Amino acid sequence: MRLKEALSVMSMASPYAVSTERSEGEMNHHRRIKKELFIEMPIEADVQKQLSSMASGSKEIFFFCGSSGDGKSELLTKFKKKFDARIKFHLDATHSFEPSQNAIQTLDKVFADFDEGTYPLVVGINTGMLGNYAEEGENVAFKQAIKSYLYEGVKIVGNITFISFEDYPKFYIDETGYTAEFAQKFVAAFNCE
Repeated sequence: MRLKEALSVMSMASPYAVSTERSEGEMNHHRRIKKELFIEMPIEADVQKQLSSMASGSKEIFFFCGSSGDGKSELLTKFKKKFDARIKFHLDATHSFEPSQNAIQTLDKVFADFDEGTYPLVVGINTGMLGNYAEEGENVAFKQAIKSYLYEGVKIVGNITFISFEDYPKFYIDETGYTAEFAQKFVAAFNCE
């Protein structure tokens, strides 16, 4: 496939840009191209390492953070297939389960269920929503851990771990110029310059 063809398909394939839990039988031309274009990011290895370390029945929580559009849902949907038997996933903390609830209330329920249960939990969450929960949420322990992460940069607070896309820049700029490893890998995938 040529780069121009791949880009033209991507421009009209916005419903396929974000992975959601769909059946594998729904594979089509857009999804095949998306799969061919996928480039593993350094954060993916660290997320997999974190998920692999979470034992069934453990009381651990992992917040996978970043900005909207970073790829949290993409990676978590992929890993949910692999780790779903022993880890509970809350893929998108900006949504609620009930029309009468908001996202903060939903997180309150997710955290209350976690406190009562015996399972590890993974939460995909926008950094802004972390801040909102730290201010408006009910669970004091989670609010304190989130504040330690947001304001002091503490990435592990007891049984709570934070990994953020913000710690994995997509490009670097310094006195000698710039580098963009992701873009270089993408262009290399098509053997073009």
